[in-house]
Amino acid sequence: MFKLEDSTIEMDSFLGLKYSYGDYNEYYCTGMDCSGYLVKYERVDEMSGEIFGFILWAIVGLFMIGLGISSFFSKKAVGFWANANTFPVKDVRGYNRATGTLFLVYGLIFVVLGLPLLGGQNNALIIVSILGVVIETIAIMVIYSLVVEKKYRE
Repeated sequence: MFKLEDSTIEMDSFLGLKYSYGDYNEYYCTGMDCSGYLVKYERVDEMSGEIFGFILWAIVGLFMIGLGISSFFSKKAVGFWANANTFPVKDVRGYNRATGTLFLVYGLIFVVLGLPLLGGQNNALIIVSILGVVIETIAIMVIYSLVVEKKYRE
């Protein structure tokens, strides 16, 4: 069996670190692989997964914000419920403004609720995101049904 002891190899890294085979190095996993070749694996940045998750979360929020903004400029009454026809509206511009504001605020709060995703894996604050979205979704449905629909129904 071939074994390297107390060997130090200078690594070409952005940190200019030296790697000793006998010590732990958090930036590299280097050593002999099963074929006997010397290999070097760089550690993947741990934040990349959290940032990617937050970006996906924020894209959904930005979609809702875009839906709200497009509602402001719509000539027809904007639908709120999926696969349902919009009720007869007495003031289309005011209705679209109210519905657009709901979507806009929903999207902004949605993005803010995604901030705990940046805290890393096994972060207890993710409960805030999950419960926050559930409460936010119920709140937007209640506000639409009790306020917007009653005010603008013909």
